[in-house]
Amino acid sequence: MSETGLRPVDQPPQSIMAHPSPPYLRARKAKIQQSILRAEDALRELRTQLDAVESELSDVVYPVLEIPDEVTQQILAAAELSELLVISAVCSQWRRIALGTKALWAHISLSTAMTDLESLFFCFLDRAQDLAIHLTVLVTRPWSVPIAILSTAGRWKTAHFLPSPQDSLGQLYLPLDTGTSLDFGLLEEFTGTIPHLWPELFSGASLLRSLACAAAELALRFPVQNLTKLELTVSSSVSTLASLLRLTTRLEILIFGSASFLEEGALDAEPFPVHEHLHTISCERFMNDDIFQRLTVPALKTIYLRSLHGVEALVECLSRSRCTLRVLYLATIPPSGDLKHLLQSAACASVRELILTVDDQMAAEDALEFYSNLAEGTYLPALKKLTLDLAFTVYLWPYVDAVAARARESPREQGTEDGPSVSKIEDFVVIFPIQEVRQQVSDLDGLRRLERVFGVKVLVPNGVPSFEKW
Repeated sequence: MSETGLRPVDQPPQSIMAHPSPPYLRARKAKIQQSILRAEDALRELRTQLDAVESELSDVVYPVLEIPDEVTQQILAAAELSELLVISAVCSQWRRIALGTKALWAHISLSTAMTDLESLFFCFLDRAQDLAIHLTVLVTRPWSVPIAILSTAGRWKTAHFLPSPQDSLGQLYLPLDTGTSLDFGLLEEFTGTIPHLWPELFSGASLLRSLACAAAELALRFPVQNLTKLELTVSSSVSTLASLLRLTTRLEILIFGSASFLEEGALDAEPFPVHEHLHTISCERFMNDDIFQRLTVPALKTIYLRSLHGVEALVECLSRSRCTLRVLYLATIPPSGDLKHLLQSAACASVRELILTVDDQMAAEDALEFYSNLAEGTYLPALKKLTLDLAFTVYLWPYVDAVAARARESPREQGTEDGPSVSKIEDFVVIFPIQEVRQQVSDLDGLRRLERVFGVKVLVPNGVPSFEKW
């Protein structure tokens, strides 16, 4: 057999190879022609079989392609940016659905670490066609926003430039002349750290509802009274924050880094307008008494405090507001007197969740008083959930014992001689720090006992905790 799979035509005898006769050559030619005809017949047969198989394959309907287009659209909507580009090239049907669903391309998530950031942005922008876009950029280094991207600001509905773990500031630089106003006609949410923020930048953002920026002095020329969320990530003067709070009466969420006086007497004694919708306040650093002395927040449900210097103004604010506080977060346990004053105040009687970032700075006698009052329900009688965020190595068992005592306690009836009604703690969460920090949690059997008997939920954001026997 030859390499073609055909039987070769008989070779002439060696004795006549030198001078074959014409009859012999004609006979050999005829045999070769017959072999070609047989090969062509075989090839035609194979092609016929191939056509039949292809016809059968074309009639096959894969189950995934029988999914309704609306369901496929929902599946594609859950894909990441890089995945969406791959999925749209899998088959003609998926590509048709992907390219025909412009809403899929209106959510653009990028990182400044991408070498093809700008081309990816415009790829998605083109496929979103006429839709407003939601832009999220992870800022891994100080970044100058390309002019070409800034020129599309008129199509941004939300724009979030978020700092990455590699660059906690995530600073943005806008290659524009100071005083330039961008076309933010559709913008409703903006997050970004812009070191040099001029008043005219957001002057066209009439729909802006949520603003998070790092501006120390926020004198922006846009309708601030429409804001429902305001976040100032670095220090602001009391007068600046006060000016904003006099205007932003529709606020629902207020987050500010800290507030400090720039000059004596910079704030008048007039109270702020009542903030009827403000339900969450987070003070990330130093809390200034002058703000809370003038603030009235009847809808307040959640308050996050990184530190507590002089709790009196806060308690007065809560009492004046007659709010029903539900969640209290204390990043560091304040001195025992302030802590007692806050947790025993009538304003905290409705708190159902307490989140504590615990360190080992509390004196032993203060700690004992805290644990006892927590177990007996003297503190926060309505408490249902306690979360301990262990920022440092601390001794955990007193908290566990306090929760166990509170969990075993039968709720007392309102008005009995034992005192006011006290709820059980039903949810106890312990958040461990990084893996290298060893916690005094006895051993693994002890941890299992926490989970089994007391219902402790153990959260480890950055790894698996290591345990030592004590």
